Amino acid sequence: MRFVVFFTLFLVGCTPTQKPLLKLEMYGDNLSAFFVVEEDGVIVYGGGANALRGQSTWHGELDQSQLKKLRSLLYSETLQPAKTKSESCFVLSTTVDGKYSKVTVDITDESVRELFYYLEEATITHRISSILENLPKPNMDVISDRQIKGSKQ
Repeated sequence: MRFVVFFTLFLVGCTPTQKPLLKLEMYGDNLSAFFVVEEDGVIVYGGGANALRGQSTWHGELDQSQLKKLRSLLYSETLQPAKTKSESCFVLSTTVDGKYSKVTVDITDESVRELFYYLEEATITHRISSILENLPKPNMDVISDRQIKGSKQ
């Protein structure tokens, strides 16, 4: 029995992990964020100090049209690695057609900025809605008090 458990754990431990379709990290003067997109459209986001620690703050899914657009952006990329090391940069890791690549580009690189802004646009509604849902909601007394004060003025 011990042998079966050990062998199972050994096989699970030796299974190669699949690289994500995309991991995009952004480091700016006072900003940091990352997106990780899996082949099936699962997307993870981390921002601020959490991003610096590698901790995600939100996860969701891209629909098929968003994933198709993301793939077209990835296939059209011609990236120029940064010529000098800088604190402000993008680190882009991709797995396209089974080939893994990782490149650091300047924060001003337009093609990677477009990719970053696309991911932000595709996820912002869902990321913000979870925060808004957790804000305190006014009760009926607060609402009626606002109406009474507003009518007196």
